[in-house]
Amino acid sequence: MAKPSSTSMLASSALCFLSLLRFSHCQDDATATGAATASGDGRLQVEGMVYCDSCHVQKITTISGMIAGAKVKLECKGSGGTKSYEGMTDQYGNYHVQVEGKNDVCEISLVSSGDPNCATVSPNSRVTLNLKDDQGMVAPKRVADPISFMIKAPLPNCAEILKQETQVS
Repeated sequence: MAKPSSTSMLASSALCFLSLLRFSHCQDDATATGAATASGDGRLQVEGMVYCDSCHVQKITTISGMIAGAKVKLECKGSGGTKSYEGMTDQYGNYHVQVEGKNDVCEISLVSSGDPNCATVSPNSRVTLNLKDDQGMVAPKRVADPISFMIKAPLPNCAEILKQETQVS
């Protein structure tokens, strides 16, 4: 059996570190990123994250960075019509937006980036989040997929990074 290379070990370690960093800065279990938390008065806390796609692959890689100061918009549709909300990411790329009323679904999209070097709108710049509570989801959490901006051109080391990540997984 072949020994893992130091590069694949480094890529694995970096990926684990990014995952730990992301979850270590959440407020508590009820407000973990990517969650919608129901309160007794019909409000929800919608949360998610915005990252920089530095390889143009529409997924988080070991060299992806989180974007602080990005503005997101939520368009929520429900029995009361459509309501709009905006939020901004914190220093870790996480956003937290209070949503009021009975909403079935929210479309979350990017408005502006907090990083001028990573401000090109990505194909991965919007996501739909189901807020219905009749889908068997009784817990106060819903997961929103991460959304991203891109740099103008992929970094030169992307091919090698992606090759290493593929070998690790």
